[in-house]
Amino acid sequence: MPRQSWTERARPGRRLVAIAAVLALLFYVAGATLAWGKYRNSLAAERNELVTQARSGASEASRFLTDRARLLDALASDTSFRRGDLAAIAADLASLPTEEIAFRGGVVWSDPEGDVVTAAGPLPPGSPAAAAERPWLRQVLERGEPVVAVVEEDPAFSGEAIVLAVPTVAPGEGRGVLAGGLGLDWLRELVDGLPMDGERATVVEGAT
Repeated sequence: MPRQSWTERARPGRRLVAIAAVLALLFYVAGATLAWGKYRNSLAAERNELVTQARSGASEASRFLTDRARLLDALASDTSFRRGDLAAIAADLASLPTEEIAFRGGVVWSDPEGDVVTAAGPLPPGSPAAAAERPWLRQVLERGEPVVAVVEEDPAFSGEAIVLAVPTVAPGEGRGVLAGGLGLDWLRELVDGLPMDGERATVVEGAT
């Protein structure tokens, strides 16, 4: 029998090495593809979770604002406002737990000219005309319905606030506006209460 050369004898080993290399490459590609798929699925899951959290936060904020607007509307419909009893109105506002109901910027009642008639706590600087020419005042008087104003510095309230305002009607006084200033603390507390899994969210002040 002819004697095989060293090269011929080595060929099967080389084939095995080549096959092993190809298999290793295939396994690597398959593993990389699987890892990429898992990564994409993970990103999609995280994105969906963030969207869910954002919707939850928006829903909570909307519910919060709606509840506070209803509170003001109920107060504006009280007997003291319907009778135009200024002393009773002042007493009602003075008894409001503004801190507990998040109206940390204050609550004011203005006549159609924008003069602040009375307020929960000390009258704001510039009274009685502190609310004059404010956009929210004109909008409530023109529409005759509640208005949520943009975040702004407003002389009728202490510090930056989101303004909720509702119309009032009192005999002899005509239409007026009852408005509350929501301090930004409630929004920070709402954001802090979201399940962000260690992520941080920022409340940007002065945004419109």
